[in-house]
Amino acid sequence: MHMQPSAPHRVRARVRPVSIATTLATTLAATLATTLTAAGQAAAQAPCDQIAAVERYTRAQNPPSGAVCATFLSQSGTPGAACHWAFEYRAQAAEDHARALWRAVQTCRPGAEATAAGASSGPAGGADTAPVNHPDSYLLRSWRGADGAYYVSQKDKAADRRTLVFLRFEPS
Repeated sequence: MHMQPSAPHRVRARVRPVSIATTLATTLAATLATTLTAAGQAAAQAPCDQIAAVERYTRAQNPPSGAVCATFLSQSGTPGAACHWAFEYRAQAAEDHARALWRAVQTCRPGAEATAAGASSGPAGGADTAPVNHPDSYLLRSWRGADGAYYVSQKDKAADRRTLVFLRFEPS
């Protein structure tokens, strides 16, 4: 007896698009939540990391992201570090960065504010107009922490068409 091969058996599965879309949406939402949580934690740590990078610069020579740094000897003879970030002249981003650094110093390094000073010179301030290397406006805040002094300053330089934000650390 010879049997004829039967036609291939086809199974039709009903795929419910709603269940695939729901599963995909749930997976994407969970992935996004995990990513945002990690990014939020990194962002929260970043300001303290900038402060720590300036503190370590005298040993590691590894500046915080986007900064140009140099070392110096303080009047007491201890090595310190100063880093600056350059922005377009009087850009809001410069002011925001200076505020963020100041908050980071206060948050990450317990201590007390030592001074807050501001000065203007040149045509806007009505003083010296000779071409010298001084800022057109200057804001300095200093903080005394357990490990030393921290200085955050913002300097507008019209001749260079840029604003510089500095973070300086002098260990005790």
